[in-house]
Amino acid sequence: MSELALHLALFLVVSFAIVLMGSFYADAHDRAALSALPRRLATFLLGCAVLAAILLACEFLFARV
Repeated sequence: MSELALHLALFLVVSFAIVLMGSFYADAHDRAALSALPRRLATFLLGCAVLAAILLACEFLFARV
């Protein structure tokens, strides 16, 4: 397994755990928390992707001196 694939897999595992705990703390009932999990996970991963894109754009524009 390549190093990038390993890091992405570990990121997905940790992201799933973070979103799962946040979902169970946000909803009083387990069924509601589990039904909202895919939407919350997609939102979290999309937010992380946007943040990574912004950081890469800043690196490309400002850090190359």
